[in-house]
Amino acid sequence: MIIDDEPIARRGVRRLLSGEPDIEIVGECSDGLEALESIPEKFPDVIFLDIQMPELGGFEVLEALEKRPVVIFVTAYDEFAMKAFSVHALDYLLKPLKPELLHLAVEKARAIIQYRQKQAFDKKLDGLLSFVASSKNYRERFVVKSTKRIVLVHANDVDWLEAYGDYVRLYVGEKKFLLRNKFKEIEQSLDPKKFARIHRSTIVQINRIVGLEPMTNGDYIVILSSGIKRSLSRSYSRGVLAQLEGKHLPL
Repeated sequence: MIIDDEPIARRGVRRLLSGEPDIEIVGECSDGLEALESIPEKFPDVIFLDIQMPELGGFEVLEALEKRPVVIFVTAYDEFAMKAFSVHALDYLLKPLKPELLHLAVEKARAIIQYRQKQAFDKKLDGLLSFVASSKNYRERFVVKSTKRIVLVHANDVDWLEAYGDYVRLYVGEKKFLLRNKFKEIEQSLDPKKFARIHRSTIVQINRIVGLEPMTNGDYIVILSSGIKRSLSRSYSRGVLAQLEGKHLPL
């Protein structure tokens, strides 16, 4: 499958692949959202994935996938991306594509599949995505998948989040969404100036806090602008109160 927002780039990959034996192109996608719908449906062995796409980039596509094919990355010159690929020993192709380098990438992908090296490849890919997540700016949006559709939820719209087993629930007004991420990973990706952990299983957006109710045991109840009330544990209260300093809240 070829995933690139530039039609010329997709045609270029298709043309270069025409000379490769035993390859069937099962589809093309012009953006990341389309890719998230098509990959689970057709599940190709290999994807050619552009890193820089509007709305949803290649790294975000991979992060949102539950099961990933072998990936051949395609990118214009991107110093950060190239460093990330080098650190984790993953190949990439620079635009404009060179036939000999594309052929070499295809041969490596064949070897991964033929010799059942997918587990080792997935480990490298997980390392790459962790590296990217820790190096980039704080998360601005979430990619939420359901059986029927894919939704982009902006971080600024989230009222609060809670751990839900191996998942995380996002609460946005009266809506709630389920993320296939671990709670600790989500916490580390959020801007600490905007979000605060108030309990071992709860994170709230600071601007949504409108009041605090002190409890007899030293804990507080946090009141959100939506009317929701959540517990603020003593172990997190000092940090949260420091973040709220200067914000006049009813007690």
